[in-house]
Amino acid sequence: MSDFIKQSQGTRWPVVILFAVLSLVLWRGWRDPAEVLVPLADQLESDLRIRRLTDDCYIGLPFQGDTSNMIPVLVSKLEMGLREPLQAATRELAAIGAPAVPELRRLFDQCSSDPYLQGVLKNVVEVCALMEDPAGLPILRSGLDHAAEPLRMAAADGMTRHGLAEDYEYVLRWVNASKNTSTKVTYCKALRAMDPGRFLGDFLGWLEMGQHADLYGYLSVYATTVIDPERAKAFARAGDFHDVDSASRIYLIAPAAALGNSVLLEELLASAQGEHASRAALALDALGKVGVFAPAEEALLHDQRMEVRLSAVGVLRTIEDLSERKRLLRLGLADQVVEVRDLCLEELLMLGDPEARQRTLQLLRGTDGERGQGIKRLRRAWTANPEALDEALALLTDELAANPQRARHLSLLQAVAMIPSRAAVDVLWEQELALTGRVKGLGPFRYLCGQIWNTGPIGQAFLRTRLAQESDPFRRLDLIQWIWQDRTDESREVLLEALLNQPAGADPVARPYEVLYLADRLAVMGPASRMAPRIEWAYKESTHVVVRPALQCLLWQWYGDTRFMREQ
Repeated sequence: MSDFIKQSQGTRWPVVILFAVLSLVLWRGWRDPAEVLVPLADQLESDLRIRRLTDDCYIGLPFQGDTSNMIPVLVSKLEMGLREPLQAATRELAAIGAPAVPELRRLFDQCSSDPYLQGVLKNVVEVCALMEDPAGLPILRSGLDHAAEPLRMAAADGMTRHGLAEDYEYVLRWVNASKNTSTKVTYCKALRAMDPGRFLGDFLGWLEMGQHADLYGYLSVYATTVIDPERAKAFARAGDFHDVDSASRIYLIAPAAALGNSVLLEELLASAQGEHASRAALALDALGKVGVFAPAEEALLHDQRMEVRLSAVGVLRTIEDLSERKRLLRLGLADQVVEVRDLCLEELLMLGDPEARQRTLQLLRGTDGERGQGIKRLRRAWTANPEALDEALALLTDELAANPQRARHLSLLQAVAMIPSRAAVDVLWEQELALTGRVKGLGPFRYLCGQIWNTGPIGQAFLRTRLAQESDPFRRLDLIQWIWQDRTDESREVLLEALLNQPAGADPVARPYEVLYLADRLAVMGPASRMAPRIEWAYKESTHVVVRPALQCLLWQWYGDTRFMREQ
């Protein structure tokens, strides 16, 4: 260095240049790492939505699956694989119905003799239970024959939906054979669904013979459906048996009381006013189930116990005459206890009551907790209160303007997101510049997309429209992340269009990663018969060194035949 300086004494420029170069090197070494420009591909590959798809796949073979007939592939997913493809296969096979039954039968028979494959059998039975049609009923019957009780339970659940009267005896034998109360209750639900009249007769027989006493507390409520006077008398007599507990007796005698037995009616009225709150609540419930509502009105007005008044409100909510139901529930708005008032208010709001609507709207001006409570009630009752949409939004936007404090501002945005209107969507869309930093771990844009999605179909349609107008690669991922979740045909078509046709102005670096994310979300949406060929096309079109292997892995996980994969 000293020699160089001596040689440069005739001029100062080399020294100046040298120090300039040294300064540049030092500056590059000391500057903030955040100022270093990260390539777009690296940014996308570090995004968790992409990174989880580009991790090493355990299958290195090029995808060779047959995507023209997806039923065998979907059935194979019931044997092994990842949880999400299994759940999707269960839903789709149930939706397919009868055409899927032969393959389901094949798998069931194949696994029946292996005690280690009971989980696979249960998966098959659950598909049959979820079907709209009874095409899987023979498999459900086979499930009832199995030695494993969890499998029989799944089959019994399916019988509740699809069982026929001719299957009654088949299920009844398991009630008699089982020792576990909760298991017997499951079988009884299936029996009642298959033949309600016969089930009540069998239950009466168990009472008279002292059988299955552990079920009385669960089944006695069904006695309130009896309308035949002679059978009502028989149930009332059964209520006198020594092995019938007092709670069960209340329900057993209720039909006879409603059909004119004044002694039993007086007993129930005395229980409704008695000193034991739990027994009083049961009596009110039993009387309500047989159409006697006057005791519930009396309890709401005069009983000093909150739990009894709450039970009374629950009974009054079942009155079929809407005008009478409103009249009685309005009585509870003056209750001294907030829980009772709130329960009445909630039901009246669902009925479109103006006073309930105004009381609920006032909660929007209260604390965060009150506002959350009010908007949740309104969300369940918008259909009955359409005029409240604009008023609620006006109240919340006024609060937004007056409350810049971050926590309260976010709370207000969440409340706005529960209003299903285009005006609410516009308010949320305009909030991006007002939000700084990350919100609950998300960037402002992604967070607001989620809030817009929460507004319902109107907001979800808005997000679909925005996808076609957005060019920023990360904002497009944010939109896709929310669009797929409604699983509607409209969202499916928008995402398929984005997969198959590159949008105008799309970044060529970002496009392969977007295709990968779209393929993943479309696989979740299904149906496989439609998605598999299109995702396979995207895979064959791709030459990207990172994305192509990830698409290959995705295809194997979702659409590879498990039998073939197991052999590799």
